Amino acid sequence: MAKPHIAILGGGAMGCLFGAGLFEAGCDVTLIVRTEESAAVIRENGIRLDSPDGNTRTVTGIAATADYAAAAGASAVLVLVKASATEIAAKSLAPHLTANTLVVTLQNGLGNVEVLCNHLPPAQVAAGITGNGAINLGTGHIRLGGTAQTVLGEMRGGPSARLEELCVLLMKARFPTRVSENISGALWTKLMVNVGLNPVSALTGFRNGRIATDPEAFSIAAAAVREAAAVAEASGIRLETDDPVAHMRLVAEKVAANETSMLQDLRAGRMTEIEVMNGEIERRGKALGVPAPVNATLASLVRLRQIARPV
Repeated sequence: MAKPHIAILGGGAMGCLFGAGLFEAGCDVTLIVRTEESAAVIRENGIRLDSPDGNTRTVTGIAATADYAAAAGASAVLVLVKASATEIAAKSLAPHLTANTLVVTLQNGLGNVEVLCNHLPPAQVAAGITGNGAINLGTGHIRLGGTAQTVLGEMRGGPSARLEELCVLLMKARFPTRVSENISGALWTKLMVNVGLNPVSALTGFRNGRIATDPEAFSIAAAAVREAAAVAEASGIRLETDDPVAHMRLVAEKVAANETSMLQDLRAGRMTEIEVMNGEIERRGKALGVPAPVNATLASLVRLRQIARPV
């Protein structure tokens, strides 16, 4: 039996994490990264994964390229680029997407599915979230930040045999995974975590665990989450938790050693994903008449931080 071919768009922390795990589980993995220089480094050195306990392992033999044609014929494509790169990734993938290939976004924030569906056949696009944590230490080099659940789902809702097959592969790769019939609720539930932890970590330099234990930091994060939950309710979204603030704290504790992607982006001098997180809550709240002043303030502060020197 042929190995499942999984193409992963994005060679950052999460792309390397999922790429290494799926490769070790027996999949034929292709990492499609931004530059050929980065691809060459990964081909030559493999992917190095540092554990919090000090152990290190290196996974070699993973294919890496900057050419989207390498996704042709893949069983599934996992989209793990930054939200700002979703459109160019979709446009680049479109000419090479075969009819039986499933495209699944595991990105942060809202709006990525819609962008993908603007350029790819909507029937081939599904959504997902992941709570796994990893810190990018350099090209093909990551530090593991904690394991949490990955959730997959069809945007139309209901069961999905094709996602159950992908779920099996991810479970074999030691990523706890389930398929949800309410993926919109799962996406928004993940957003509750993002709008609390990401901007507070980016502005303070705190890791997730410290936000959970610092009263002032947590109170700000919790206020942002409560506003986002109100926007979700006004949008008709059924969250997968009855207590979004407690859920945010629980996730922070599970991946306590992790630095959020937003903090990592600021440190590297990159633009953040603030617009698809707190910025999106700000905009949707305004459209729905739901006040979201904490999210608006956090979004403004992160926007200003982006144009200042890296933290």
